[in-house]
Amino acid sequence: MMTAMKEVLDWNKLEPMYVRVYQKSFTQGEVDGLIAFYSTPAGQALINKMPMVMQNTLNELQQMMQPMTQAMKRMQQEVVAEIQAAKKKSGG
Repeated sequence: MMTAMKEVLDWNKLEPMYVRVYQKSFTQGEVDGLIAFYSTPAGQALINKMPMVMQNTLNELQQMMQPMTQAMKRMQQEVVAEIQAAKKKSGG
């Protein structure tokens, strides 16, 4: 699986896709502006801290979703119990 994923995610295959997406999405002036921004200390901070931002966001989302996940588990357990009770009642 890893070998197959590495083949698909090979930069030589991804680069042309990214070029197409950026060409469709941004003007040359915007790309030049992005390059200039990412060359600044603020741009470098964004690049360096984005993985931490994403991880912190995922952690916060998981905490927000936890009550709903627990409620869904309870509902699932209730449905399973109802199905089992109905099977017993019908002799199945």
